[in-house]
Amino acid sequence: MWMVGDSDRPLTSQEAAVLRRILTVEVEGALELLSQVEEARVTGHVVEGFPSLHLEVPEAVPPAPVNDRPYRVWGEVFDDDRKLIAWILIWLDHGRLSGVEFARVPPSELLTAVPSVECVRPRLNGP
Repeated sequence: MWMVGDSDRPLTSQEAAVLRRILTVEVEGALELLSQVEEARVTGHVVEGFPSLHLEVPEAVPPAPVNDRPYRVWGEVFDDDRKLIAWILIWLDHGRLSGVEFARVPPSELLTAVPSVECVRPRLNGP
């Protein structure tokens, strides 16, 4: 993910709530990643003015025992009519949260705000 802008701030309560919602799936690494949510800091945005974020977790926080790249659990975002409108991907680097990508459906559009946690459903990729 490309980084623009300068940030150094904790996750907002809504950003953290969405991550916690996705990480409720009982799968390897989820507990460690949940503990990282409280320590994660936003270090930049993928596109200025849109919610996809670059994250940094301190080295002192234990890493999750999982592979890097997109985590195998992601979020689906639905509108009031229960139509799929976006995906939320969680990116890892050395077992630590490194990014949150909000991908709009259709992909030609950008999601302009962090969705309400009630609209997010966690999904698991693979066994």
